[in-house]
Amino acid sequence: LAVGVSAASGDVDTSDGSTAASHGVPDSISTLESAVDQIKAQSKFAGIALWDVSGAYGRVDGSTNFLQEAGGNVGRHIAEALLATGKHEVTAITRVDSTTTLPEGIKVKKVDYTDHDGLVAALKGQDVLVITLGLMAPPTADEVLTRAAAAAGVPWVLPNDWSCAADDSVLRDVPGLGKVRRAAALVAEAGRSSYISVASGFWYEWSLSMEYGYGFDIVNRAVTFYDNGEAPMSTSSWPQVGRAVAALLSLPVESPPDGAPSLSGYRNKQVIVRSFVVTQKDMFASLLRVTGTTAADWKVTYQASDARYAAGRQMMADGQMRAGYATQLYARLFYPDGSGVFHGKATINAELGLQEEDVDTCTRAAVERAKSAVAA
Repeated sequence: LAVGVSAASGDVDTSDGSTAASHGVPDSISTLESAVDQIKAQSKFAGIALWDVSGAYGRVDGSTNFLQEAGGNVGRHIAEALLATGKHEVTAITRVDSTTTLPEGIKVKKVDYTDHDGLVAALKGQDVLVITLGLMAPPTADEVLTRAAAAAGVPWVLPNDWSCAADDSVLRDVPGLGKVRRAAALVAEAGRSSYISVASGFWYEWSLSMEYGYGFDIVNRAVTFYDNGEAPMSTSSWPQVGRAVAALLSLPVESPPDGAPSLSGYRNKQVIVRSFVVTQKDMFASLLRVTGTTAADWKVTYQASDARYAAGRQMMADGQMRAGYATQLYARLFYPDGSGVFHGKATINAELGLQEEDVDTCTRAAVERAKSAVAA
């Protein structure tokens, strides 16, 4: 099996957490331009590289893997998990002027991402392309990468779907999530590859560490509960996503005689993985344990999820693109209608050998992330 993994590092740290395109990339150029202007106005703006793409390709049981954005958030954890199997020789593909620091053990290959033929050449011989595009990646990036993979004859693509197994009502209320379905559709349209979409839910350590996500301001010890704070949320840590991809891409292509899981069994489907299911109040209890604080040390407020969703929409209308989008996105998934747990759809954790993670361990990572953001 040859695997290709691809991502553009618009996967940079932004305070609202909306780095993955599948976590909600606005659909129009004007909206993206407005969002860039908003980011540039921030005092902590560190710069966005629209085409700072990095990747890796290696071997799994005699097969090749390609990972793009091996230096970003989820991309880095995918790369490290692939390396940890001991089956992958990983090479990063980056833009020619990239200064991205990549995990140890990854080789580097530089490519001009405006050069279709160059992208095709980089993907030749790969069996899987895994795409993890950032928020600020150009709207056409999915198509550019998918069509290059098709031209290179890459048989499998993991599209830019690292968020929620959203139903039609959520897609209607949060239009940016429609990009997830379009990403998979692009693979089908190209006609040369099969896809497997991996829905991991929101990233826990990212979402918990910023107020517009799971509602917590860790540094200032404040929390806003959506409704009563008891809506369940299916969520994954970055390391768990990495392990999931590494396990998935280590499966045989075709089902063995004993009927064990295979890539073909998930062909052209969306699969769900997670670290655990928690409510906001579960998260709060974990934060109290990790920080050694009590509920009395925190400012606690409540807001109806639909009111918070409406507030996010208004923030966007007022030009607060990043914060507004994140606010309405997370609020919609906290509606008391089962959206946060994808209406009970089953995971493939057992098939991939993924264990439920310790909540406090993941919370500790979120606390450190929140502190680091303030220090920066």
